[in-house]
Formats: sequence, structure tokens, C-alpha cells
Amino acid sequence: MVTLEKVTFIPTDVPRVFFRPEDWRRKEKVIRLGISACGASSTACSLTAIYRKGGDVLVGIPGHCTSLVDTCRAPLSEMLVQPSPFDGGGVNDIIGDLYECYNYLAKDYITVDQCLFKLRPGVAYEMSIFGNGAVKGYLPVKEGKPGMEIYKSGRTTGVSKGIVLSTNVTIDVDFICRTFEFRNAIVTTAISAPGDSGAPAYTGDGKIIGYVVGGSDLITVLGSIEEVLKYFKVDLLTA
Repeated sequence: MVTLEKVTFIPTDVPRVFFRPEDWRRKEKVIRLGISACGASSTACSLTAIYRKGGDVLVGIPGHCTSLVDTCRAPLSEMLVQPSPFDGGGVNDIIGDLYECYNYLAKDYITVDQCLFKLRPGVAYEMSIFGNGAVKGYLPVKEGKPGMEIYKSGRTTGVSKGIVLSTNVTIDVDFICRTFEFRNAIVTTAISAPGDSGAPAYTGDGKIIGYVVGGSDLITVLGSIEEVLKYFKVDLLTA
């Protein structure tokens, strides 16, 4: 069994696995996890999850899928478009407005890579994973064991299947503005490609364990969804 403690992240392409990725890149009438969505100033990413905080319904994407990637500081305002700009999203495709971002500069390391957006009135959503089915909850990291099978649903490679290699990993992740030491990461076999950032990773019974942060031709790096829930004090919406 492979055990990783600290490794270096080198972004590169990996092969497409299942289904037709173009299905994930369409304009959708109903928002679901894994579809193409990105900050209006960025390129292409995948929708991580739908949350609730008080009376607000929020959706999440990685901070590196917003203008934050250039400065490492949370933007004062930003709009979320679906599909992503690289997939044709524009001013007529805005579904949300920036609500809150993780503070990437608070410490000399990070444990979360997410910005949350408040859905605009009239935007329909569904607690399901595109290409899979209903969201049934989340899996705490301590229950994620090496050798466990997981799936991911993302904008570039659709649905793919992999194996957890290690949890609680410390890894260097390259943003444009700087390299961050990312802690409490989950490392799996390669299940992603550029544009899959944010894609939810989940168990066969629909429990989300993490979201794609980056990867290489050998591994995919996931952030823990548990860390997101704790930091933002939000609830994951389930079916």
C-alpha cells in the first residue's frame, strides 16, 4: 500500500475515463454537483457542493477558480457563471455572487481551497451529483481508508473511478500567486484533468469525501469536504 506524507504537486493532463465530458459542459436548467461552473474572471472548473448557512443557499468552487488565484487575496466581489467561461458562460449565465472565501493568507499553510457563492433568486438546484445520483451526506476523513474505491464527477473527464492512496497528506500546491502547503489532503489514483478542479469525490453510496484540488498523471489531490464544513460553518445539502 502506498503511504504519502509530503509530495510535490505537478499539474499535468491525465486521460479521460468514463462517459462523455461534453455533457458536463452544457448550460443546465438545474444546478447539480460536478457540472461546469467557474468565477467569471477565470477559465473552467467544476461545482463542488451545495450548502446552507442560515437562510442562504450557497455553492462552492475552489478559490483558484476565481480571481483570487492572481493575488491570493479574496476578491471584493465576483460572479459565478454556469457553464464556465471556457465552455461559453458569460454575462447571461450568472448564477451566484461571492459570499465568502477561505483566508489563504491567515497561516503559512492552508487546509481548504473553496470560495462560496450565494445563488441568485430563481436559480434551481438539486442535491445530486451529475452522472451519478443523490447526495447522501459526507464521509469524515477518518473513515476514508487506503484502498477504498471512490468516484469523481467533473467538467473535463466526467465520472471516473479511483482508489484512495493516503489521507491526512501534506502536499505543495501551485497557485499563480504562490505555492501553498496544503494540509489534511487526500491522495488518490489519477482521476482528474485540468478543468476538473472542484469536482466532488464520493463513495459508491453517494457520500462526498472531498473535491479535486489538482493532480498529475499518477495521482489526484483532494481537499477534505469535512474541512470545508468546519471552516465555513455550513451544512451540506443532501437529498
